[in-house]
Amino acid sequence: MSFELDHVFVAASADAPEIQLLRSAGFIEGPAHDHPGQGTASRGIFFENAYLELIWLTDAQAAATPPVLRTGLAQRAHPREHASPFGFGLRSPIDPVPDAPFETWEYSPAYLPEGYAFAMATNSQKLDEPLIFFLPWSRTAAWEVPEHPNGARRLTGVCFGPGAPNPSQVMSDFLGLGLASQEGGASPLMRIQLDNQERNQELDLNPTLPLILCW
Repeated sequence: MSFELDHVFVAASADAPEIQLLRSAGFIEGPAHDHPGQGTASRGIFFENAYLELIWLTDAQAAATPPVLRTGLAQRAHPREHASPFGFGLRSPIDPVPDAPFETWEYSPAYLPEGYAFAMATNSQKLDEPLIFFLPWSRTAAWEVPEHPNGARRLTGVCFGPGAPNPSQVMSDFLGLGLASQEGGASPLMRIQLDNQERNQELDLNPTLPLILCW
């Protein structure tokens, strides 16, 4: 495939205490990250091919400065805002690096090394859709993979909803890649499948977090 998921994010409460529920279910937490200048921070669960990031707002003023404002992270990372709390980061395993599979703009937050930039999808200000972006420097999973006590290894499917009433071309292009699917529903929800759900296990974090994991 020309493109694959690098990570997905879900907006969480401050400091992401919800991750304790994941740890109790046998997932090992990876390193936490602060995003200086962007006004967000995150905690994550890492798998062989992708990772789950729980993100929250740390500095509303920083998130309201251009170009961070254009990402809509101030709204997306705040669970009380009426915005999609989800995001999808893509990478490409092939060389030379292809152009992003959707229309983008360049986003260079302060925490990235000099010369690096996200290719941020132009639907970033359409707050009823997830934030979608491409990491042109990333080829493979660049992290240490823990051995989760529950046996989970690989992310094998993602489904989210609800869909926007008037989807953007970016969203159509993204869904056309087959990296995630969309479902209906009255409120935001993401379902992550691990290892094709071979163990018939499920962790439903609703209503604490709009997330269900199946492995």
